[in-house]
Amino acid sequence: MCGGGKPPRRAAPPGAQKLHFTDRRIRPYLIINFFSSYVMATVHQTGGFYFQDVLHLTAAQTANRVGIALALMAIVTMGAQFLIIRPFRLTPKVLLRFGAPAILVGVAILILSTTLIPLLVGMVLVGLGLGFSQPGNAAAASLQVAPYEQGGLAGISMSAGSLGFGLGPIIGAALYQFTPETPFIVALLMMTGITAYVMWLAIPDPAAYQG
Repeated sequence: MCGGGKPPRRAAPPGAQKLHFTDRRIRPYLIINFFSSYVMATVHQTGGFYFQDVLHLTAAQTANRVGIALALMAIVTMGAQFLIIRPFRLTPKVLLRFGAPAILVGVAILILSTTLIPLLVGMVLVGLGLGFSQPGNAAAASLQVAPYEQGGLAGISMSAGSLGFGLGPIIGAALYQFTPETPFIVALLMMTGITAYVMWLAIPDPAAYQG
C-alpha cells in the first residue's frame, strides 16, 4: 500500500441527516439486537444460579458445570462463524431465521431441564443461535444505510446491544427471586416475539445491492 495512509472516508452529502436510533430503516435491527443481547445476558449471568439450584450442586460443582456450559457456548458461537457462515456465505435472512428459533428452542430446553446434559444442550443451542443471529442482524442493518452512515450505525447498534446486555442481569436477578425459571420464561417470551418478528420482517438480500 503506497504511502501507508488510511483509505479515504466516504463523506456525507450536503444536507444529509445524522443517523438516529428512530430511523425506520434500522429500527427493526436495533430491536432484535436489544432483545437478543438481553437474552444472552440473562443466560450468562443467571445461568450459574440456575445450574446450582436445578442440579443441587455445591459451589465448586457449579463452577465446573457452568464453566463447561459457557465454554461450549463460546465454541459453537465461534464455530458457526468460521465453519458455517463464512464458507457457505449465508445471507442475513438465513442467519436470522435460523438463529432466532435456535435461541428460542435453547431457552425452552433450559426451562424444562432437570439434569446436566439437557441443560448443556440448551446452552449450546443458545450459543449457536447467537452465532447466527448476531452477524446476520449486523449485516442486514448495514445493508439498509449508505456508506457514509456505517459509522453511525455501528455506534447506535453497540448502544442497543449494550443496553440489553446491561439490563439482562439486573432484571434477571430480580425475576430470579420469584422462581429460578422466571428469568428464562421472560427470555422465552421475548424470543418468541423476536422469532415471529424475524419471520415477518423483509430482510434485505446482499445480492440486490451488488452492482
